[in-house]
Amino acid sequence: MIAHVLRLSIWEWHKLRRRMLPWLLLAIVVILMQVAVWGAYAVYRTEPFSPRHGIGIGETASENAGENASENKETIFEAEWTCKDVRGNRIPPGVEELADEHRESALASVEEFRESCAGYEEFRTFTSNAVLLPNSILLGFTLLQGTLFILVSILGAAALGAEYGWGTLRTVLTKGTGRWQFLTAKIVALMFTALVGLLIASATVALSSVLIGIFGLESETLQGTVEWLEVPLKIGALLFSFLPYVMLALLATALTSSTAAGITTFVVYYLIEATIFPALNNFDWFKRASEYLLSPNATALLESSYGEVSITIGENGDAAQPDVLHALLVLGAYTLVFGALTYWLFQRRDITGAKGG
Repeated sequence: MIAHVLRLSIWEWHKLRRRMLPWLLLAIVVILMQVAVWGAYAVYRTEPFSPRHGIGIGETASENAGENASENKETIFEAEWTCKDVRGNRIPPGVEELADEHRESALASVEEFRESCAGYEEFRTFTSNAVLLPNSILLGFTLLQGTLFILVSILGAAALGAEYGWGTLRTVLTKGTGRWQFLTAKIVALMFTALVGLLIASATVALSSVLIGIFGLESETLQGTVEWLEVPLKIGALLFSFLPYVMLALLATALTSSTAAGITTFVVYYLIEATIFPALNNFDWFKRASEYLLSPNATALLESSYGEVSITIGENGDAAQPDVLHALLVLGAYTLVFGALTYWLFQRRDITGAKGG
């Protein structure tokens, strides 16, 4: 029986490979991951968030207006310092030409500004570390985890909905393929596709990180501060967190027998959980209930120890963050409930011909 399911899973995997949608979704993930790592590098290089310090110094000068007349003229010296200037011990042009009193005042101002740059230097160190391996992979997954949930669920709804739309489901089942075996193989193929997609995206980010580390950083190492073990742990957490969302998408598709309706149902739920539920956290009676929603528990499981990065799948107001064990149990319960409903509905639902949607 297991061998039969595995053979069906391989067949489902080949079917997914031949479709355009998985490749399109993979391209989106790869592009967004590249934007994350190169965006962090751009922040490191251009320093758009660097504090700036301006100074204006008044000075009185005397110049001849004619042969026997003179007038006093007030000139203002203006300059701007950035943390990059302070780091390079650069002094804006014109300071050395100032009178001793004003030059000392300007240099003292630079020293005061140097102290305010200390916090920014920590942020700059963080961005330089973010583009090194394996930090860059974790950064991309952390920033995009909400998008990943949506894309994988869309793929799940499309994979099952296409069988209804094309009428192939009836053909497959009438040839003796059991319904629960078919649905199990579909889920296995979907999760394997998600795993392959995450690995491909990780490989592209790794290549970019190596290029940045060699040609774009002053660092002597290509290794970030995070242990490599964090990467498979993160990928495993992502796959486990995908399951309830994928099962929800499959349930909606099995209920409606339509790809479009299945995706719409999932997206509506996702938007409700991301927008309406956070507002309800202002009420004490809802805060406890929010600990049992999908989004807070997926966020708790995926929250990385990586640096200062902490991105939630959806804003959850002031709700308390569930612990990891709680998150595992809740996500597992959602997977079982949605899965049981999907299997039950799939077993009982009559399979008709092609529906075209």
